[in-house]
Amino acid sequence: MEEIDLEKHAPRIAEEAVALHSAAQCPRKTGTLILGGSQLGLQIHESVGHPIELDRVLGQEANFAGTSFLTLDKLNKLKYGTELVNVVADARPEHGPGLGTFAYDDEGVPAQCTDIIKDGEFRGYLSNRETAHLVGLARSSGTMRTESWNRLPIIRMTNISLKPGTWREPDLIAYTDDGIWMDTNRSWSIDDRRYQFQFSTEIAWEIKGGKKVRMLKNPTTAASRRSSGIRATRFVRRIIGHFGAHRIAAKGNRCRRWVRGMGLRRRDFAT
Repeated sequence: MEEIDLEKHAPRIAEEAVALHSAAQCPRKTGTLILGGSQLGLQIHESVGHPIELDRVLGQEANFAGTSFLTLDKLNKLKYGTELVNVVADARPEHGPGLGTFAYDDEGVPAQCTDIIKDGEFRGYLSNRETAHLVGLARSSGTMRTESWNRLPIIRMTNISLKPGTWREPDLIAYTDDGIWMDTNRSWSIDDRRYQFQFSTEIAWEIKGGKKVRMLKNPTTAASRRSSGIRATRFVRRIIGHFGAHRIAAKGNRCRRWVRGMGLRRRDFAT
């Protein structure tokens, strides 16, 4: 709680909450989308973290949590994003504190850092002792986890982190001629293959000529089968570096936020 520093941000949040009552509705348009850090963390969690859980991929969770579009034939072949997109699953204590941080998983396997996406290419799953050999691994990736002593362990994501880029937040805004910045998640839905999604945030800003010009309310971004979440990451153009990175909680697993925002050239999405 001390790290979040709620008291420091309270005046700004209060002013934005009042301003949202009279803010314009987010327009439907095609342009550039910038995801703020909190929304980006949830997007990575849902669209990258869950699909790489190998028990889900193999259909072992089909009647509980669903399956995954990342079938085994896509490993080392699928273009997940541009060369700027690098994602790791890192449970090691040196990665930083979080609900996905530990020394050993519940099968006694040491915590590890696994490349999930490297230079935009899909490189790895999260596995256990039973499934590791199915994807050519000599050992488990150490992601077998349980909630308590009386629950069976299952493969569950660790800290899923998008590695930082080199840009600063003001530069990303200045680079954008016409776009929308979305931040602070409000709601989301995603299908049982983690393929199609809809995300809404509490607040957005319209960017014109490299400047934030007005606040917007009720922003939503969605992907259909024609324009999936995978296709969205193919349009990533800029990723901000980490400045005072903090952690966010998403669906029970705390994902360490390494980035402040990500810019997408949006061709097939409607805001």
